[in-house]
Amino acid sequence: MIQQTQNSIDPILDRLASVLANSTDTATLVRPLLELMEHLTGLDSVYLTRIDWSKQVQTVLFSRNSHELVIPEGLDVPLEHTLCRRAIEEQHFFEPDVPTHWADAHLAIDMGIQTYLSAPVRLADEEIYGTLCSLGTDSTEISPSTQRIVQLFANLIAHQIDSERLIMYLQSDNRAIGELAMTDALTGLPNRYSLRRALKRELANVQRMDHVLHLAFIDLDHFKEINDRYGHDTGDQFLKAIADALRNGLREGDFVARYGGDEFVAFGISKNTATTEDEAAFATRLSDLTVGRFALASTVIDYAGASIGVVTSTSEDLDIDDLIERADQAMYRLKKNRRTTENLDGGGEKSPKGWDWTP
Repeated sequence: MIQQTQNSIDPILDRLASVLANSTDTATLVRPLLELMEHLTGLDSVYLTRIDWSKQVQTVLFSRNSHELVIPEGLDVPLEHTLCRRAIEEQHFFEPDVPTHWADAHLAIDMGIQTYLSAPVRLADEEIYGTLCSLGTDSTEISPSTQRIVQLFANLIAHQIDSERLIMYLQSDNRAIGELAMTDALTGLPNRYSLRRALKRELANVQRMDHVLHLAFIDLDHFKEINDRYGHDTGDQFLKAIADALRNGLREGDFVARYGGDEFVAFGISKNTATTEDEAAFATRLSDLTVGRFALASTVIDYAGASIGVVTSTSEDLDIDDLIERADQAMYRLKKNRRTTENLDGGGEKSPKGWDWTP
C-alpha cells in the first residue's frame, strides 16, 4: 500500500485563501479546489458531480485528470452503478480497497479503481447536491486530516451553490415585484406608472426619428350602469374583457395601459408624414375593439363602444401630462357629443341606442 505524502498545511491554506478571494462563481471556485484536492490526495482523478435524484443519474460537472484514469466532464452514469451511491448509503466515504469492500461495483472494478474518496455536497436545506470525489488506480492511504479538508472543500462548494441559488431567487422575486409594480392587478395590462415610463421613452424616440405619436384616452361609457345592475364582480369581468380586446387587437408596437377605473390609454407610432386620416384610423381601430358582444361569466353585454379622444404629438411635445390631458379633453368632447346624440335618438333615455344586456 502506498503511504500518502504529508504536505505542509500552510501552503494549502495560503492557496485556499487565494481561491476564495478570487472566485466569482461555482466554476471559478471548483476548478482550483480540484487542483488543490489532486495535490492533497495524490490520486489520479478528482471531480465534482451533480446527482439528479428524480432521474437517478449522476453527472460529472467538473473534473481534473492527471494520469491514465480519465473521468470526463459531462459523463452521465446511472446512480445505481456508482460508488457515490454506495458511499452515501453506507456513510462510508473513504475506501482504499474498492474491489474488496464493494465487490458488486463492477463498473469501478473494470476501470481499475482501487482507492475511492468522496465528500457529499450538502446544501443548506439538507439536499445532497452531489459529491466531491477522488479516484486512484493504486491502493492509497488518505489521512483523516486530508479527508476533513476534502469535506471542507465540499462545504465551500455547497455554500457557493446556495449563494448562487439565493441570488437567482432574489433576482426572480425582484423581477416579479417589478412586474407587479408595473402591471394592473385586475387586467394584467401595464398600469399608469408603466404608461408614463413608456410614453416618456417613446416621445423621445419619435423626436429623434422624426415620427409622431398618436395618443388615445379611452373611457368606457355607461360602465357605472353595468356595476349598478350586475355588481362589481361583473364590472371587473367587463373591464378584463375590454382589456383583452385591446391587448389582442392592437398592432405590434402599439401600447395600451389601464389608466384607472374605467379609463385606458393607448398610443401608436406613425411616420412624420402621418395625416389626420392616420389619427382617425387609430381612433377607429381602438373604437372597433370596444364595440360588440362580450360574453362574461354571468351575463352577455352588447356594448356600443367607448368614448375615445385621440391627439397627435408635435415636435415640441415632451410634457407627458399635457399630452394625456389633451387626449382626455378630446375624449370628453366626444362623450358630450355622443350623449347629445343619444338623447336626441332615444327621447331622453339614459342608455344609448343599441345598448343591451342579456341575462
